[in-house]
Amino acid sequence: MLPVTNRGKGQKDSALGAAYGVITSYKVHSNDVLDGQLRVTVEEENTGRSVWFSERMLTDNEIIETLKETASQRVRWSIHRPKSGWYIRLRAPLFPPNASVSLLPVEAPEAPAGSGTLSFLCQTRIDLTPPPPAYGTPSANPAQPRMSQSSDHSYPPSSPSSPIGSAPYSKPNPSSPLAVNVDVDPAASTTELLSSTTVASTSSLLPSPVASTNPNPPAAAAPGATGPKTTADPRVRSEVTRFFVKPMPLGTTTQPGAASSRLSFLPAAMSMNLMGSLGTPHHSFTIQTSSGALPPVLTYHDTTPFLSAARSTGTIELDHGVARCLGVEPSWWIAVALAYVEFLEARDGYLAASDG
Repeated sequence: MLPVTNRGKGQKDSALGAAYGVITSYKVHSNDVLDGQLRVTVEEENTGRSVWFSERMLTDNEIIETLKETASQRVRWSIHRPKSGWYIRLRAPLFPPNASVSLLPVEAPEAPAGSGTLSFLCQTRIDLTPPPPAYGTPSANPAQPRMSQSSDHSYPPSSPSSPIGSAPYSKPNPSSPLAVNVDVDPAASTTELLSSTTVASTSSLLPSPVASTNPNPPAAAAPGATGPKTTADPRVRSEVTRFFVKPMPLGTTTQPGAASSRLSFLPAAMSMNLMGSLGTPHHSFTIQTSSGALPPVLTYHDTTPFLSAARSTGTIELDHGVARCLGVEPSWWIAVALAYVEFLEARDGYLAASDG
């Protein structure tokens, strides 16, 4: 990590405090649906530099989005959805075959009915100690979290009926950086497609694939996770943490202009009237621990113009301070955010079709 002392455009202090780092803003935009292959680009707001991009490919059974680092062209994550049915699974090239992290629906009372809230389990290394005073995120190089040294669903989805632990498990080689119990999907035939792809460095923790067929288990109930694990550093604890990806309540946007930009094609008076009734764009959301113990690690502000033929545009605010405390690399949160944007778009299409 490189120290910085200045906050540039598109950056502000972490919600944990200035000592922990910065919140960096990224612009998300995609090509028009008529342009051919879908490509989503994530650029730094202050420099316009492309940091990550995703591309879509189709297989016989799945729709796969691959998230790559722009500079290295390395695949960081792939997002898997079926052509029919429903699931969302995220993989890294380093994952064992058929292993994935699933985004699962959250139901009442944990989330309002029909809210579209999803959850996932992620291996984390919690370190709440502030970094050195000069810690920050250089605008030309997104921060990497500091690590401890150790080595057929209806749509919208309904809860799976199988209890947690009913899925088969296998263990990777203990020398693997993902030496944890994993969820194996025998029906997944396309998850090896990226196995020969050049893999990025593993100096930052990859979210381990955690077995769970229950959308609402306590984090410590995940197979292979009997509770917090101690590390060589007593200030750091390794555990499975549950996260919610949930829409922001109406009227709570923290980014002025997010709604107005969607109505920029309308006369000013009409735009103001509509903004009063629309409130926060309904595709704005946060990613946060289910306990709420930490501030959101990522906030997405939807800026897609209404009645636009283009796909989603928006702004991601990634809190590198929170990401560092969780010990998970920034690209993971970007992948989850892009997966959720796709989910919301598909959900809108389904609801519109249902309404006739």
